[in-house]
Order: sequence, then structure tokens, then C-alpha cells
Amino acid sequence: MTKIDKNSLIKDVLKGIEFNDLVEKCAIYLSNPLVVLDNSCHIVASSKTISSKDSIWKDATKRGYITVEFSATLDNWEEIVGKDKKYFDVTKISDKRRRFIKLRYNGNDVGYLNILEDKHPLEDIDLEEYLYIADLLTKELVFEYQEEKISPSSTKEEQIILDLAQGRFIDRTHFFSRIFRTRLDGHHLFRVGLISFTHYVSYNAGKDTISDSLKTLIPESFLVFRDKHLLVLMTSSISDRSLLISDFLKEYDLYFSISDSFYDLYNLNKYIKEADAALRLKDLSFNKKRIINYDDVKPYRLLETLGQKDLLEYCDQRVILLNEYDKNHRSELVETLYTYLSLGKSINLTAKKLYLHRNTINYRIQKIKGLIDLDEKTLDLNLYQSCNIIRFLRWRELSDTN
Repeated sequence: MTKIDKNSLIKDVLKGIEFNDLVEKCAIYLSNPLVVLDNSCHIVASSKTISSKDSIWKDATKRGYITVEFSATLDNWEEIVGKDKKYFDVTKISDKRRRFIKLRYNGNDVGYLNILEDKHPLEDIDLEEYLYIADLLTKELVFEYQEEKISPSSTKEEQIILDLAQGRFIDRTHFFSRIFRTRLDGHHLFRVGLISFTHYVSYNAGKDTISDSLKTLIPESFLVFRDKHLLVLMTSSISDRSLLISDFLKEYDLYFSISDSFYDLYNLNKYIKEADAALRLKDLSFNKKRIINYDDVKPYRLLETLGQKDLLEYCDQRVILLNEYDKNHRSELVETLYTYLSLGKSINLTAKKLYLHRNTINYRIQKIKGLIDLDEKTLDLNLYQSCNIIRFLRWRELSDTN
């Protein structure tokens, strides 16, 4: 195999070499197999001249993308590696070490370069050489994408969804020309689902367990990974499978938020924001579930538009008093009252919901009655909404702190 030097690579780039051919030459230059991933962790190109018998490497290059689990790990780069570090080595995927280098252009992340330590030790070449090759591939990758000379191994529908989410369409005409005769074309009732992988770390780069499971549980769907989230565009209801999906989510300690239904796919980003809000506000939902519908958090989305001063002006003074008592005595009277009112003033149901003994709830309700006027005969909507406001303000304060 002919050795390739840096000048040869530069000449090839200036001549307008195809991206796949450049990847082949870069692999020869680095003396190891390599792949280039885009931001959604699909494999844009991989070396064929220098390949590997590593089973996980072979499986990934064959299917054209890396697992959702490891995509999430790469997406959490700053937490795992550090904000300013450009590369990190992974030894937990198989017995062969992998070096990942983040590809950045004009301050934006565009993908990753992955080199497998298969033919020669990584230390045989200086780190600066790896970074040089990464810079070279980054510029060519961005150029090729802009010229639409290459496309990742995602399906056409997945790429359309990603382009739509990233605002790459000029107008509706451009959009409709892209979806013509795809599975997105036609009269569909869509819903957007989101699963957050923020802080998620996994070195499972073999079987794409999460993605495969979701495709089985939600067959009429399209999956796209972006910005630490798995976006699931659904074209059918999941109500008949909600228990199975909840069990799956619980197994992986994940949450799944779902937007309102919609027909106009061109407005996808509006419904991504709804699903994102449901995921962000899930802790405020009365029914703590693994699947959170946008309907569950709509009132809090409205509260988000107001500042603390405005919210407190709408808040019943009785609940403000209880909130002050909670702060001073580290008690949970507001949450208890909110749950009590939500469940029709049932001591037993409130105790069950809060995982407390009914005597504890009885004591708290008596304590509340001693502090404020509480009418047992009617449901005080003002009191209930005020409890919601205080719960929201507490959540906002905790979120701001975190």
C-alpha cells in the first residue's frame, strides 16, 4: 500500500477529490480504519481500503449509523471529555481502542472522526496529525453537504425530518418537492415524541437496542437523533401500546414526551417545542408517568410567560402564607393541599398518592386548617390554581439553580 504524505492530500483536495476517496486516503495516512459521522451520528463515509474484522465496527459500518446510546454519549461530550478537549479515546466498546475527534466549523459542531486502533498503535502518529486530518475532513464535509454531493445513510424521510428541524428548507415549495413520493407524503395525522439523553452515558456501540425497541413498539414512526434528543415522528396513536412503552422507558430510566396532533408537517418545529416543553415540565405533571402528553403541562407553559411578581399577584394570599410556612418549617403543606384538592379532598387517595400514612395526611390537613380558611364543602378553584403557581415557582427556582 503506497504511503500518502500531507502534500499529496492537499493536492487531492485542491483537485476536487470525491469525499469518499479523501476518506480512503486519510485512512492510509493514519494507518488505521476510520469513519466520518455527521451530527446525527449517521456514517457519512468509511474507509474500505483499510478495514477491520472488529465485529462492532463491521456492524456499524454495515448499518450506516452508530447506536442511539453511544450517539447520546458523544452528544454529552462536554460533560464526559471537557469543553475544550478536541478528542477522547474509548476502550470500553471492544478490545480495540477508538479515538473520537469532534469536527467543528465556524464554531459549530458538524460531526465526528472515529479512528480504530487496528493496524497500528495510535501513538505511532502525533496528535497534531490526527487534528490536521480532522480539520481537512471537516472543511470537505461541510462543502460536500452544501453542494449536496453526499448524503448520510439515514433514510430519505429521516433526512427530510432533520433538515426540517434545522430550518434548511427555503419555503413550502422546496419542502413539498422533497417529500413528494416519500412515506411522508399524503394525509397523515402526526405527533412528535421526544426522549432526552442529556447526561446519558453508555458504551453500547453494538446492537442499537433502544432504537430497535422503539421501532418495534412504534412501527409507524421515523427516528432522528439530534441535540441530545431522540425525535420520534409518529403517524399513529400509541394508546394501545402505552403500557409496553412505559415498561421499556422504565427499564432504561427514560421519559417520552408527546406533542399535540397535527397535519401540517411543515410546522414541525412548533410541535417539537411542545414535546420539549412537556419533557422540561414533566415534574410538575400531577400523574408522574413515563409518557407525558403536552396536555399534561399546558397550564404551566402559560405560567412560563409570566415573571414571579406577576404570578404572585394572581396567587391567593392563603397559599402564599402556606408557602412561607413551608420555607420556615421545611414542611410540605402546599404540595399536600394541591394533592388533596386534586383528588376531591380524599384523605385515603392523598395518602396513597404521596406514599404517606393517612394519619400523616390528616395531621397536615388539620395543620392547614389551623393556618388558613379551608372550606371542606366546596372545591376552591382559586386555592387550587394558587397551589399550582407556587409549585411552578418552586420548580423554576430549582431549575434555575441547577
